[in-house]
Amino acid sequence: MPRVLLVENDFSTRRMITLFLSHKGYEVIEAENGEEALDIVEKKGFPDVVITDVEMPVMGGIALIKKLREREVPSIIFTMTAFSDPETMKEAAFAGADEFISKPIDFKLVAIRLDMALKAREFHIEKAQAEHFLKLENTYSSEAITELKDRNRNLASDLLKKIYRLSEHRDDETHEHTLRVGLISEKIGKLFGLGKEETYLLKLAAPLHDLGKIGIPDAILLKPGKLTNIEFNVMKTHSIIGYEILKDSTTDVLKMAASIALTHHERWDGSGYPNAFRGNEIPIGGLIVAIADSFDAIVSKRPYKKAMSLESGFEEIRINAGKLYSPSVVNAFLEAKEGILEFYSDV
Repeated sequence: MPRVLLVENDFSTRRMITLFLSHKGYEVIEAENGEEALDIVEKKGFPDVVITDVEMPVMGGIALIKKLREREVPSIIFTMTAFSDPETMKEAAFAGADEFISKPIDFKLVAIRLDMALKAREFHIEKAQAEHFLKLENTYSSEAITELKDRNRNLASDLLKKIYRLSEHRDDETHEHTLRVGLISEKIGKLFGLGKEETYLLKLAAPLHDLGKIGIPDAILLKPGKLTNIEFNVMKTHSIIGYEILKDSTTDVLKMAASIALTHHERWDGSGYPNAFRGNEIPIGGLIVAIADSFDAIVSKRPYKKAMSLESGFEEIRINAGKLYSPSVVNAFLEAKEGILEFYSDV
């Protein structure tokens, strides 16, 4: 029986949710505030799911989420809030919330979301493990890393694979998409004139461009139709979330990945996000991955669109040189056309 920790200071709301979840077969543990919830976790272990309100006395929901994540509690965390409050959603996502329950509460939708979340439990466990490994990696001094380099080589490789899986698990994008973005970026980097080492790092770092999507609610990330303006503004935060996860790394691959995560949606004419950088304000990794990611998205089928032909994909990138993309990077991309087509022989 899945265990749910329900944190809500309003008694009538809490009882109503508890009765509903109990009827659905969940074991519900109630807490009036974040402090009481932490005490329960310390005494009874972590639950499968935490559902918390935001505004509560003693300790609110955002502070609770942060403390749970600091303790590396791998529970799936739902935040109860109004979808008309994007700032609260953004703050909760940064704190470590996995999903949102909008108020007033639609109980049927809550049941569906809980069922889906529990089916994806393996993902949430791997997410917690990967974040734990990232924290460990950042605590080592440069001297310790040098000393442990050989022993940790396999660990670093395994960690990258885990993070790739996390990045792929939350989206409709496939394992092939993340690999192709890395391979296409490598081809562009070589013809652009990057050095051998930098090109290799780019190949490894590029697939992490959308890692920040692990912080975007499923209701937005997996929505088959067009996003509202509020939803799109939340979606755009994935570039910042990815950067925040990766930015303090001491390894060259994850340093480059942090830069790419932040800048792969910036555009040459300044129309991108999150910082509206333009031209050469955008680092080369971001300029290259912007093209690789866009091209693969154009020629790939998605639930909300049909795939365009490969020739149409190349033409779409070409006509946007000097607008959305760096002209010199586009030239390298077009020069790499024959090699890039090899990645789509089975498509």
